Formats: sequence, structure tokens, C-alpha cells
Amino acid sequence: MTVLVAGCGYVGRAIVQRLVAAREPVIAVRRSPEPLEGAMTLALDLTDAEATREALVPRGIDRMIYLVSPDERSDEAYRRAYVDGLGNAIAALPLLRDAVLVSSTGVYDDVDDGQRVDEETFTRGTAFTARRLLEGEALLAQRVARPRILRLGGIYGPERTRLVRSVLDGTARRSPVERFGNRIHRDDAARAAIHLLTAPAGVYVGVDEDQAPLGEVYEWMAARAGVAPPPLEPDGGSRRGGNKRCDGSRLRRTGFHFDHPSYRDGYAPIVDALAAG
Repeated sequence: MTVLVAGCGYVGRAIVQRLVAAREPVIAVRRSPEPLEGAMTLALDLTDAEATREALVPRGIDRMIYLVSPDERSDEAYRRAYVDGLGNAIAALPLLRDAVLVSSTGVYDDVDDGQRVDEETFTRGTAFTARRLLEGEALLAQRVARPRILRLGGIYGPERTRLVRSVLDGTARRSPVERFGNRIHRDDAARAAIHLLTAPAGVYVGVDEDQAPLGEVYEWMAARAGVAPPPLEPDGGSRRGGNKRCDGSRLRRTGFHFDHPSYRDGYAPIVDALAAG
């Protein structure tokens, strides 16, 4: 049977590449008509229910990884991506049994005191972004036989160099308030999504094993690159998304192992390459 990867951006492309390498039949859905090597690629707007049915019903798809991202930061865009598009995809897949929805630790946006959160932490979401993500999670849980929800932290990796560059060029600032990043390398995020297709149904937090505060990460990057650490910023107030320490131990208990368990493992080659010029 076939895996549908809906949404082929930064993480989605990595998922498709891994499934193709494992010789899994893959159908990739994306906004762009540009094909992905080894996969049947469909340029499809999942918010168009009729077009989605016509494109997907005949394909024999029984598994899905859904990671469509909104095309702008608005309530309407988030509803289209996480509710309308997801609902249309599910409705067009009569054989669907196993699905992974890639959500975000941003659902915990009401936590701003650095406390630990995990899959059992109650959140209703204060911003429209969190509320729409939670709406999509509930939709998947209601309509798929074996649903898995993967709440990813901040994704970094190849091609995402803005944070490292800000440390190297001196524009980064540390907060006097201890703030946590809750990060995961792009390749581990892709591997985790695939892994969960055969894991027990449920909610999983997708962050690495190192809950280091952002200030520590900045200092480590600066030391490795041989530059001065970022200065403290005067405003240590709340930022978008809250401040929490996300616990991803449930994912590890399924047998998943990180290739980049710490930010040091993932950022080292990026810092080295940029520092070398």
C-alpha cells in the first residue's frame, strides 16, 4: 500500500526522500508542480474538496503523514491548513488507517514560566495558531482509526542558518530571563514522523533530549565559532509561543533514537561551516 505525504516543505521533502530510499510507495502532495525524485508528485490544493477526492480516492492510500503549513500567519490560513485541508484529505482516503499529523509545541502557548510540559499537559491554546492546531488534532483523533499527533519543537538543520548567523555577526541578543528553545533537527523530525506510522496511537512531543536554555545555546555557538557571546537584551519579557520545557520522553519510549540528541550534535557542522566562511 501507499503512503501519502501531504505538505512537502522543509521536513516533508526529507520524509519523502527517506521513504523513497526505503522503497516505500509514496505519493507527495505539494503546492508546487515541481516533482520530487522517486515519488508520484501531485500539485493539489487540499482545501478544494472535489479536486482532492478526484486526485486521491483511486490511489489506494492507507497511510498518511500530514504536514501542510499555512501560507500566511492568519486565522483563515491556519484553518485552511489544519482543519479544511486535513478534513478533505481524510475524506478522500477510504482506506486510511494510520496517520500522523505534524503539529507544534506552540499549542502550549499559555505556559510562560519555564515549567515542564508533556503530552498530558492540558492546554486550550490562547492564540489562534494554537487553537487551530488543537482543532486539527481533534479532527484527526475523531476520524482516523489509528491517529498519531507529533508536536514538533523548533526545527533547525541544513539551510536554516539565521540563528547561527545572528550569533556570528553580533546581532543576536540573550535574555536575562531563562528561556527554553525546545528544538529538533530536521532529519530527526522526518525520522520521527515515519517512525510514528507504526507506533501506538496518541500524542507525542517531538523535541530532542537536551532542554538547554537559549542563552546556553548562544554561548556555545559563540565559543565554537571563536566570537564574543551575544550581549544581554534589556527586555526579558514574554515572547510569542510562551516559555516552557517540553519533555519528549514518550517518543523515545517507543524505541525512537535521535541522531542529534543535543543541539551540539546538530549545530556543530552548521557553525563550523559558517565560521569557516
